[in-house]
Amino acid sequence: MSYTENRWQGNEYRQEYLNGINNIVNVLRKNADETRINRRSDILNNVDFYRKKLGEMLGYPLNKSFDTDDIPNIKKTFVAKDGMISIYRVQIEVLKDLWFYGLYFEHDDNNKHPLVICQHGGMGTPEICSSLFDSSNYNNMTKRVLSYGVNAFAPQLLLWHSNTYGIDYDRREIDQSLKQVGSSITAIEVYAIMKSINYFCSLHQIDTSKIGMVGLSYGGFYTLFTTACDTRIKAALSSSFYNNRYEHNWSDWVWQNSAGEFLDSEVALLVYPRYLSIVVGNDDPLFKAESAKKEFDSMMELCNKNHEWIKFDIFEGVHEFPTQEDYLKNWMEKFMK
Repeated sequence: MSYTENRWQGNEYRQEYLNGINNIVNVLRKNADETRINRRSDILNNVDFYRKKLGEMLGYPLNKSFDTDDIPNIKKTFVAKDGMISIYRVQIEVLKDLWFYGLYFEHDDNNKHPLVICQHGGMGTPEICSSLFDSSNYNNMTKRVLSYGVNAFAPQLLLWHSNTYGIDYDRREIDQSLKQVGSSITAIEVYAIMKSINYFCSLHQIDTSKIGMVGLSYGGFYTLFTTACDTRIKAALSSSFYNNRYEHNWSDWVWQNSAGEFLDSEVALLVYPRYLSIVVGNDDPLFKAESAKKEFDSMMELCNKNHEWIKFDIFEGVHEFPTQEDYLKNWMEKFMK
């Protein structure tokens, strides 16, 4: 065979094939949107039913029944005393031989205090969001939370910067491996936070009627999803995450048929009737505030309940936890009420 041609000769056929694939995506998205959006009002009327469906979508172990009375094994190491607060490194055995790690900040008066989970984002750690050596775009998030008289737990997710800490991993490859066996990194880590709450609820120093969660970016993602899954969380503040998920469909934010089941708005609806504050920066270069606002307005148009349980704000800022104290203060007032 001696016939040859240039490498672009078949491009029109390749382009037509690509166009066909994109058309299928658009048609399936349209169908998924119709199914998902038409169900929003029903979610508010049947939150327990849809909460179970969310767990089934995310996979093991959230697709199993959860025992809030199962107190996990822990390892606790004193780190330092900072004024009237003691700092501990805590490891919690959330699944067999899986030791979840975080920093725990406890007031020393031995009285009961509310607990707020302070969740870092991508390339973050408990130490960064708690300003132990840096504050970055967290803007002293954990320190500011602690100033309201609460105890705080800052967990470590599989999101640290490999080059900085010298512990290499591939989050997306691990997520794909978990999805192959009916789980996901989201399911594992949401479950780990929930199991951590089991431990903290067993402590005399925690007011179990007042558990809250705040987070930035990936931390905002975990704040939204964990609060949807765990009704013990009374109030949540999700910063710099909520958006149109078609525009930001990272692989670890996508599950089988999630477009037809739960995107950001449907997960947010599972927080009802507890309090949810969603904040986004007007100059966020990663997740545009305009598309977040459009998504929120679309969700609220189809909700037949009052809107007092949820609040959406665009703050002056970038991809960060807002520096303006009013957002945290207003959330704290709702949380502590």
